[in-house]
Amino acid sequence: MSELLQHLRASVTVKLLFIGFLVLILLIPMGMVRSVIYERNHLYLSAKQDIMNAWGREQTIGGPVLTLPYRVMVTDDKGIKRVQRSLAHFLPERMNVRGQLDTQMRYRGIYQVPVYTADLKLSGRFAPPDMARLGIEPRNVDWDKAYLSVAIADARGIKEPMRLRSDAGDGIFEPGGVKVHGFDPQVIVPLPGLGKSGEPSGFQFGFGLKLSGTEKLGFLPVGDRTEVLLTSAWPSPSFVGAYLPERRDIDEKGFSAEWKVLHLGRSYPGEWRNAEIPANLIANSAFGVNLFVPVSTYQKSTRAAKYAILFIGLSFLAYFMFEVFGNLRLHPFQYLLVGFANCLFYLLLLSLSEHTSFVVAYAVSAAASMALVVGYSVSILKSLSRVLTMLALLAGLYTFLYVTLRAEQYAMLIGATALFIILATIMYLTRRLDWYRVTLDLGPDWPAPGAGASQQAPRTA
Repeated sequence: MSELLQHLRASVTVKLLFIGFLVLILLIPMGMVRSVIYERNHLYLSAKQDIMNAWGREQTIGGPVLTLPYRVMVTDDKGIKRVQRSLAHFLPERMNVRGQLDTQMRYRGIYQVPVYTADLKLSGRFAPPDMARLGIEPRNVDWDKAYLSVAIADARGIKEPMRLRSDAGDGIFEPGGVKVHGFDPQVIVPLPGLGKSGEPSGFQFGFGLKLSGTEKLGFLPVGDRTEVLLTSAWPSPSFVGAYLPERRDIDEKGFSAEWKVLHLGRSYPGEWRNAEIPANLIANSAFGVNLFVPVSTYQKSTRAAKYAILFIGLSFLAYFMFEVFGNLRLHPFQYLLVGFANCLFYLLLLSLSEHTSFVVAYAVSAAASMALVVGYSVSILKSLSRVLTMLALLAGLYTFLYVTLRAEQYAMLIGATALFIILATIMYLTRRLDWYRVTLDLGPDWPAPGAGASQQAPRTA
């Protein structure tokens, strides 16, 4: 029985299996670290939502839309004729938006979110409403009840009264609810003078809009030709939506972007009745800009934690190779302590990055983790060359991880290349070993656990 135990303790295969088991055990604390990252990210999202609720959510502007109420005669199931009120909607033939985004960071505790105040000037022209295209008799239209509506995703962000100036009359926008189906809640202004001179002609319009929001500002291409020009001091915009700007200039001082969109590219017409246009077609046509924030601390920490098994596995493999090639004997508890030191790096990275830049947090966490492992290795490896090898391995791993986190688009390529190099190196170093004959020396002259031994070839059975 004792001979069997001695054989098992000297078996390289058993040692490798036990090391693999330790790696799996260490996935438990790494799972706890990931849960902490998730919890902190949830707190960040809650803080972001609080800021959005107080300042203004992501904004999308749609309109103006000209709405004309009209009467239509219908016959019910009993054959009785009655008058039904319906709505005809018309989009402008030309829509121009010029605006400046003033940006700032808002804080909730240690969390920060980019917000903006948009100072916009909207203008354009409506063509004469062509009622015949919708099959509506002009005499059935209530011209004096016409109104314009502008959809705004979060009207709480409106900072100043909106005053319309147009050839069809002036007015002040008021809350209107959802007058035009498929659009966000709207503010409306009546146009009672639209049909005073008989059947109306086209008219020019213009109004200002000062609007606060968080992160994103979008527009709907409501015009037959929609032109939007935005400028801002924000240095890292992300242009999103169904259309990209035709021209954009970005530098450290900010950005300027210009969109020119024709109605031919959208999925809905310039006039319709009631709720004929599906809401998703309207929403999917939006375009605009995001105040881009590079990958958040929590996203980077989550991505870094995915490489934990690589760090732990390679560290354990290095110590195992020291045992095989250096006749060194290490206790599983010593492996476990080194694994915990690797896990602690991710917790340090998360906690420090909440209070300083990610680069500084990464450097401090990596240096602390390396100092802990290398300092411990001085005692258990008892060889300067082995300690320096361990230091080089850890430095290479942390450098690899940082480069991978920075190069988001090439992360998979870098990771695959690094794994290929690591595997090739291990295969090269062990190419001449006869694993069936290699054993760990447990004879009476074997040094005590943690003590070093002279360099010699691995003992074979």
